[in-house]
This record gives sequence, structure tokens and C-alpha cells, in this order.
Amino acid sequence: MTNEETPAPEVNRLIDEIEHGAGDYTDEELLEQSAFNAQALFLGTVQTLGRVDGGLDLWRAGIADVFARGWDLTRTWRAAEILDALLTNYRAFGADIIEVDLSAHPPTALIAGLPDLELSESLGLDPAGIGELFEVGGLIVQRLGGTLAWTMDDTTGDVRLAVTTPS
Repeated sequence: MTNEETPAPEVNRLIDEIEHGAGDYTDEELLEQSAFNAQALFLGTVQTLGRVDGGLDLWRAGIADVFARGWDLTRTWRAAEILDALLTNYRAFGADIIEVDLSAHPPTALIAGLPDLELSESLGLDPAGIGELFEVGGLIVQRLGGTLAWTMDDTTGDVRLAVTTPS
């Protein structure tokens, strides 16, 4: 169909029935959709690769390698800096920061929404698979000379994080 042609009446009717067209979403709505898509993609990948012998281990190491390229590996990172950067990335995946203490030794945080339990349930995905994201984070932190410790509350899905470094 060219710009000069008029769409068939049934196409116009379908367009009129669209309640919320692609161009109508706010930036905030699109950011939320992006976070849901990222979680679904991540959890779906974990579920799929978990069925392949060694697939998940290879993928986890490869993803950590790619993400580590975004860090300056030549300088010394403080634990609070590392945790703050990880929290930024986890927020991009849809996490909400419930509490954070960057001055504690070690610095700690509690996040919610990663995984989004409703999203996981609606897609038939195991929300525990998001733990692979924290394992990837742990591999990155190791390259920076530190350790990431994390635990997930089985009921709420909330995740507690702590980063330690030698300095």
C-alpha cells in the first residue's frame, strides 16, 4: 500500500479498536515495559539454557565477560562504588531499592521486584532463575577484586546484597 492509497475499511476498524497505540506510551511506561521484557528475556534464557548440559555455565561466564568490559578493570574499586553500580543495573531490570547502606562495612542493599513474581507466574517461568543475574554480578565483582553475597527471600522475592573488597 502506498501513502496515496486508503486502507481497507476493516483495517481502519482495527486501528480504531486499538485502545493504547504504540505511540501513546509515556517514557515511564516504556521503561517499565523494557524492564519486564528484560526480565522475561533473562528468565526465559535461563530456563532454556538450563536444559542444556553446561549451557548455563558457559552463558553466565560469557555474559559476565561482556558486562565486565564496561568496567575500568585497571583501577581499584571500593565496595560501595561496586554496589552502587550494581544497583543501577538492577534498577534497569526493574528492581526497586528498599534500603541501601553504602557506608556500612560491607555496604548492603535490599531490593524488590527482581524478579517480578507476577510476571514470572504469568509467563510460567521460575522466578528463582533471576539468581543467575546475581551470579553474573558476582563474577564481575570477582574481576574487580571483590565478592558479591546475595540471598533471596523465597516468599517475597526480595534480594539482600552485600559487596566486600580487600580495601
